[in-house]
Amino acid sequence: MRLRSMSEVEKRAVMEAYGIKKGDPAYQSESACVALLMKRYQQLTSM
Repeated sequence: MRLRSMSEVEKRAVMEAYGIKKGDPAYQSESACVALLMKRYQQLTSM
């Protein structure tokens, strides 16, 4: 039980660092999160 709660704490911290809120699709789905982060990466590297 403790490991699960720590995992959730870590997930919230990472999502918050990237500006992803709990109701966002990227918070709910790993594939949506990866897609969002890849899009941001592409925007940063194409400058």
